[in-house]
Amino acid sequence: MKRHGPSLNIERRELVMCRPCSGRGVVRSLFYQMPCLECHGSGQVAADGEPLDPVDLIIQLRMQLAAARTQIQKLQAPRVISGPGADYVGQTNNHHRGGGNWTGD
Repeated sequence: MKRHGPSLNIERRELVMCRPCSGRGVVRSLFYQMPCLECHGSGQVAADGEPLDPVDLIIQLRMQLAAARTQIQKLQAPRVISGPGADYVGQTNNHHRGGGNWTGD
């Protein structure tokens, strides 16, 4: 376990919307828009309200994007159907109007 110096692992920090600019990254002046001074124009701050420097912000946003892409892939993965009905998935039964298989016995 490392006891001193910088951490070797980058931890994911929770980002929240900047309150002064409402997450837009700009604030309205009397005549024009200016970059928000609280979040350095990013619209995101750490959960404790501390602004992140641009390099840390890029790393945190990249980590959030990777997590979102992983979640999207999980949601788009084909569902595996199991149980007694799994044998009939994709099969059609067009014998007659009700789709049944009655043979009249």
